[in-house]
Order: sequence, then C-alpha cells, then structure tokens
Amino acid sequence: HLLPKKKLRYEVGVKTIIKNEKLDGKSDRYSYAANDYLSDPFALYDYAYNEQVHSAYGTVGQELNKFKYQVGVRGEYAVQAPNLYSQNIAVKKEYFNLYPSAHLRYALKEKSEISLSYSRRVNRPSSHDLNPFTNYADPYNLRTGNPYLNPEFINSLDLGYTQQFKKFSLTTSVYYRETRDAITRVKRFTSENTATVTMANVAKSQVTGLELVFQVRPTTWWRNTLSFDGSYISFTNLEDASSNFNNSGFNWGIKYMGAVDFWKKTATVQVNVNHSAPRITAQGTVYPWRFVDITVSKSFLNRNLIVALKLADVFDTKGFKMIVDQPLLYQYSDFNFQTRRVYLTLTYKFGKFEVGKKELPKMDGEGGGDF
Repeated sequence: HLLPKKKLRYEVGVKTIIKNEKLDGKSDRYSYAANDYLSDPFALYDYAYNEQVHSAYGTVGQELNKFKYQVGVRGEYAVQAPNLYSQNIAVKKEYFNLYPSAHLRYALKEKSEISLSYSRRVNRPSSHDLNPFTNYADPYNLRTGNPYLNPEFINSLDLGYTQQFKKFSLTTSVYYRETRDAITRVKRFTSENTATVTMANVAKSQVTGLELVFQVRPTTWWRNTLSFDGSYISFTNLEDASSNFNNSGFNWGIKYMGAVDFWKKTATVQVNVNHSAPRITAQGTVYPWRFVDITVSKSFLNRNLIVALKLADVFDTKGFKMIVDQPLLYQYSDFNFQTRRVYLTLTYKFGKFEVGKKELPKMDGEGGGDF
C-alpha cells in the first residue's frame, strides 16, 4: 500500500504451511530353515511426519531522494513432529520466534549505489533430516536422520557496493553470518569398525566473506558473468572423547556463465563452469570439485516453443574427495557422481500470466526474514 504524502509503502501478510507425510514399507526374506518367508526387521519402516508453520509479517519502506530503506519483522509459530512408529520413536518440537530485518540503500551517484542490510532467518530441518530410520544397505556405512535436530538461526549482515557502466557492471559484498545450532552432516564411528552418517547441531558457526560479481556484455549477442565467493568459516562446539566439531579455515569458489545468442536471437549457446576449492566442514575437509555444463536452445512459434539440449558435466568430473579428521579416526573418501548426461526439454507457453503487486523499494531479501 502507498501513503501518497510521505511516499511510504507498507505490506502485511500471513502464511501457513501444513505438511502431513506418511511412509511405510516392509521386506520379507525366504528362510530355508523355516521353509517360509520371514519379515526382515531391518527393513520394517513406518514413518509419519507432521509440520505446521503459522507466520505473520509486516514491512515498511520509503524512498527519500537518494536514500531508500525497508524494515520489517515476521513472527512464526512452528511445530515439527517426526514419528517412526516401527521403532516407537516419537518427537515433537514447537517454538515461536521473531525475525527482524532492515535494508538501507544510498545512491552515491548515477548508476552507483551502496547498501547495508541485516536479517535474522531460520532454517528448519527437513523431514528427511529428522527421519530416524537407519539404512543398512552398506553395513559399514549406515545412514540415518536425527529426530532431535533443532532449527538453525542465522544472523546476517551485508555491506554492498554496485557500479554500472555501459557494457559491464561490478557488484561487491562483504558479509558476516553467525549461525546458532548450525545443522551439518557428520559421521559417527563405533568400536565395531562401522560409521553412521547423520545430521547434528553444531553450537555455532561464523562466516566472514567477500563476494564479487562481474558482468560483461561486449555486444548485444554475448553475455558473461563471472563471480567469486571467498570466506573464512569457524565451527565451535563442545568436544567429547570421540568427536571434535571445532574446525576453521578458508573456503572459496568461482563460477562463470557465458551465453551467445544467434539466429536473430532465437537460439542460444550457454556454458556454465563451476569450481569449488577445498571446503572446511565441522569434522574435516572436502577437497575441490568442478564441472562444466553446455546448453543449446532454440525458440519457435513466436518464442512460445523452446527446445533445449543440455550436456551436463561435460568432462565427467562431478565428485569430491573428503577427509574426516577426528581424535579416534582418520578417514579418506573419494566420491564420483557419474553425472555426465544429456537432457532434452520442450517448453511451450500457452499465454501470459501476470500477478499485479505494488512493490516496496527494491531490496534484497524478504521483509521480516525468509519464509
């Protein structure tokens, strides 16, 4: 809504999410001793997941000459209840929290802008993360969820600068993220020489980083975007005899997207390159992984029909090497995803569908935090 005299915009809203999932299964194996099929207790599976999220938010924004601001807050009541009936495990967690946000922007000169933003957000564990059923497909490497997971809460602060020129633009951002009860994947080991992959809350993680996005368009038919993200991360947690979730180090990665339009701009060749340098985890290090995707697309029938052919992971390099370095065990793992594939997609547009909405001053992020 717009208040004409002060050019003040405000927005209020409510949102409800209700999920009810039910999964069950069983497996029988033939026993020669009993001369009959017997139920496999390791495959008995009866899982139900219920989730309710009720939230309300309000935002206020205003543009005052070169200055723009937007502030908001969201209140949320949430309930998560994973129940594995086959093992008599039933957990219910409910919580109410407020998520404030504030975004400020100031135009230094034409096509040059500086911004400052703060937000508090929540990341709730998924149904899969909470499912306590244990997968015994590999008896030495078990997989299970953690029904006692808490949501993670993120405080985020960003300082950004954008400069646009005729044929290129540069966006820089310095950021800080503090996450309480950070959700992370961990491995736990036993004296029987087995490992269990599960999810856990780390007391706190802190990330300080720099992001650069450089966009170049030398001609009307050639587009390029190069981005860099580098950060220092630290995990802090209580240490016990078998696990040490205190770790820190530098992470960085580079992405490139290049697109060439031809055939009177009805056809496009696009290349995506992604390189991720060694990444620090709570228990060790994930070593570099990289991949290249190439997509060719062509539009027909006044751009309503689009045919696209994509070759994913051109050099078959998707995968990573991981080291888990813990007080009682050192483990090296090598994963190859084998994701080199060809995709053919057809998209047809039957008409225009537009939803009118009065916008607040354009700023990053949802007012009052993320839903």
